Amino acid sequence: MIIENNVLINVGDDYYSEEVVIPDGVEIIGPAAFYKCKHLKKVTIPSSVKCINTAAFACCSMLETVSLSEGLEIIYNAAFELCVSLRNIEIPETVGSIGSYAFRYCKSLEKIDLSKIHCWVRKERSDSSLHSSIDWEALHDTGIMDEKLTTKESKDESDDAFKLIFGFNRSKSIHIECVGRGLGKGVFEGCKNLKDVKLPSDIRWIPTKAFRLCESLETVELPDAVREIHKKAFQYCGKLKDIKIPVNAFYLGKKAFDSCIGLRSIVIPTKITRIRKGTFENCDSLKNITITRTNKNIKIDKYALPERTEIHYRIDK
Repeated sequence: MIIENNVLINVGDDYYSEEVVIPDGVEIIGPAAFYKCKHLKKVTIPSSVKCINTAAFACCSMLETVSLSEGLEIIYNAAFELCVSLRNIEIPETVGSIGSYAFRYCKSLEKIDLSKIHCWVRKERSDSSLHSSIDWEALHDTGIMDEKLTTKESKDESDDAFKLIFGFNRSKSIHIECVGRGLGKGVFEGCKNLKDVKLPSDIRWIPTKAFRLCESLETVELPDAVREIHKKAFQYCGKLKDIKIPVNAFYLGKKAFDSCIGLRSIVIPTKITRIRKGTFENCDSLKNITITRTNKNIKIDKYALPERTEIHYRIDK
């Protein structure tokens, strides 16, 4: 392994290893450090590691076991994308931010428990405990920066993770102590064997495509803190039968539950004033929808619901 200033830059001579133990003292695993290490089956990450950077383990197709330690704070974009053999991973409670597409297309992942982690707020200072610079683009989809991510066109699906790395301006960097927004978009998209999810109690929104194409997902308990469910968050979750939208939620994105063919009923809480186009489209088993409002002025877009869905209004005083 190539390590400089407590940053693991590249796998180096360990490229063909089946098992890797990252040395204690490493604080950051750099972008694409283990990218496409197709022989890697097991990796142990010590408590000194604070950050797993963009695409660090992406496309490690044989990776089955990852041991994360308390002290880890950030998992960046596409960190484990397309690790198709990864079955289980325990996220330490010290983690506050999981970036976009971090576990996308981890098709063997069956269970994820995020209930112990906290979605904390960004803090920035010059004497950061992280002694290394982190690219602004790597922060983009975790909601920290407003910058547009520059990507490189990719013809091969397996290169989708790697394309997030291109275009980085290395001179554009900041020091951060901790960042937080919770989960990035598409974080578990395409995890087709994922059945059970436990979310952080303080998560405020379910991001775009968070669980899209999770074909085996049967149960998700949305914490009371959730205010927004963004577009395509649960699209094509065919086995999802019941989901309770928290009472303080005020936003449902387009196609949030599109093609959830097992969904049987839903209650829309008072603060939601609009059901957007495609929100429950193709939910063929959705026979009843209850709208909890003091009046009937809620806006329902065309094609928001299946044609035969019955709408019931419940007046809460």
